[in-house]
Amino acid sequence: MRHKTSPSFYPHPHRVRFAWKLTHWQKFATRAQAGQTVMDWMGFYNHRRLHSTLDYLSPTQYEQRWYLQLMARQVQRM
Repeated sequence: MRHKTSPSFYPHPHRVRFAWKLTHWQKFATRAQAGQTVMDWMGFYNHRRLHSTLDYLSPTQYEQRWYLQLMARQVQRM
């Protein structure tokens, strides 16, 4: 049985909104500049931005807290 896959280049609403917000008012001299701007924004969004669903922690802080809690539970079991 073959599964039909959709190409990754199809625009998804969140990708379109992200691209428009990030680049709408900016003009880039090179593709490298545009790429660096996108990477900087992704770094902020994924690692430093506070998320309400994560108790207003950044994803990195939340993951560190989760890992420390996991380690504490494992130590308690010993």
